[in-house]
Amino acid sequence: MGYLKFGMGLLKLSGTLMTIVIIPLLICAVLLPRLLDLSKANRKLRIQAQREMSCAKGLSCS
Repeated sequence: MGYLKFGMGLLKLSGTLMTIVIIPLLICAVLLPRLLDLSKANRKLRIQAQREMSCAKGLSCS
């Protein structure tokens, strides 16, 4: 983030514009790992549910 802010300063962008650009990037940096973790957990639950359904139907269980 420091390099980004420094580069925008070299371009003589206003502090307000820097803030408008940096805040969404920070929000994404915080939310993206959380969303990926939720996606992985959801995928594992779906796979587990599919396995349980196949076992309940009498198909091979491992």
